[in-house]
Amino acid sequence: MVISSKNTVHAVFFLILDFVSISALFIMIGAEFVGMILLIVYVGAVAVLFLFVVMMLEGNFTKIKQSFLQYLPFGFFIGL
Repeated sequence: MVISSKNTVHAVFFLILDFVSISALFIMIGAEFVGMILLIVYVGAVAVLFLFVVMMLEGNFTKIKQSFLQYLPFGFFIGL
């Protein structure tokens, strides 16, 4: 579902669900430390970061491009 999902936010939620299920498998085979570290590191940091970036990029790119082109001469002058 991570690969076949059309909505990117849903794909990140399925990725979080995948990390949780892998962590549960590690806990069931007796590797509790590895399972908890996987849960804390991947779900707590990586997946939330992915979700943050995806939600930030779900914006209007034409408006961003207009703003960039509007301030480009000023930025070029400051850079020079």
